[in-house]
Amino acid sequence: MAPAPVDTQSQASDETETRSIALCPDQAQWLSARCNLTEDSPSDVDEKAINLLQLSDAAQRMIEVANRESPQVKRQIFLVVRCYRCLQHTRGGDKYNYEVALPAQQWKWLEVVRNRSNHATIGKTIRIMVDFYKPLCDRDAKVESAIFGPMRQQLEASTSEAEESSSSSSASSSDVEADGSPKNPKNPENFQQSGGRKEEQEEQQQQQQQ
Repeated sequence: MAPAPVDTQSQASDETETRSIALCPDQAQWLSARCNLTEDSPSDVDEKAINLLQLSDAAQRMIEVANRESPQVKRQIFLVVRCYRCLQHTRGGDKYNYEVALPAQQWKWLEVVRNRSNHATIGKTIRIMVDFYKPLCDRDAKVESAIFGPMRQQLEASTSEAEESSSSSSASSSDVEADGSPKNPKNPENFQQSGGRKEEQEEQQQQQQQ
């Protein structure tokens, strides 16, 4: 029986939990690279670099997609044995622990999948998902874009909003002196004219007194 879909809207507001997950280096590199990949220049991505924040973002998106798959596809993902990296004398390749941050609701869903699929660990469940989606994405850029494109668009929008907010804050602070007082008016010409009229009025008053 395939795991029931999780409400992905509640995931966005859920608290994030970080766990140490064992992944093969190429799996961690591939996930991390999903955040930097562009449709115009996919060959420019350095898949050897690993950014843990990007790895977590990509893992969250991959889990979200897997969660939405049909029961038939879920069975294919989690129950069909795929020995892409296994040999008789190995255990599926060297693995290293990576700090992965996911919404608590996704960790719960992964635990359900692990139990029903009889996987040894949640790390095994995540590695199985990578081994399923990675070949599909590597063979077809459209599939990769359909899975990870929305994530990149969201990250780009968040970055743009942060830059606009920072620019706005800098512009506001530039209008104020160090002591908090406002700087000179924006139109210095009017200020000079106003100052000149005031001096002229004072001179006229002194002449009248004389």
